[in-house]
Amino acid sequence: MAPRGRKGQEPKKNGVADLMKQLWEAAVNLRGMIEPADYKRYVLPIIFLRFLSMRYEKRRAELVEMVCEPTSEYFVNTPEERDAVLNDPDEYAALGTFVVPEEARWSTIVQRAQQDDIKNYLDDVLDLLERTYPDKLRGLLPRIYVQSNLDAS
Repeated sequence: MAPRGRKGQEPKKNGVADLMKQLWEAAVNLRGMIEPADYKRYVLPIIFLRFLSMRYEKRRAELVEMVCEPTSEYFVNTPEERDAVLNDPDEYAALGTFVVPEEARWSTIVQRAQQDDIKNYLDDVLDLLERTYPDKLRGLLPRIYVQSNLDAS
C-alpha cells in the first residue's frame, strides 16, 4: 500500500518529474530514426522559431495595449495609425525583438504541422528568417528538414 499524506490523503505526485518524463517520451517518439547525437540539429531550430514567435507576440500585445490606452504616449485614434505603430520594426528592435513574418509565426507553423510538405515549409521558414535578418542569422539556420528522415507526421 502506498504511503498516505496527512488525514488519509494520497501524497502529491512530483509534477515536474512527471512533466519531464512525458517530455522525454515525446522527444524519443519524435526522434524516430535520427541518431541521438544529431537530434539537437533538428530540435534547436524549432525551439528557436518558437522563441522568436513568443517574443514577437509578447511585444505586439504590449504595443496593442499601448495604442489602445488613452493615457499612453502611444495612443492613436485611427486604424491606419495603429497599424503603423504595430508594424514599425523599430518598435520591436528597441527591445531586441525580431519582427517575425506571418509565415514564420508559431501559430502558422502549428496550422501547417500536419501537412505533407511540413519539412519543406520549415526549411522555407528558416530561409525566410535568414533572408530577413542576414546580418544576425546568416549561416545559422541551415535547410536540414527536407533531407532528413524525420517522419513528416
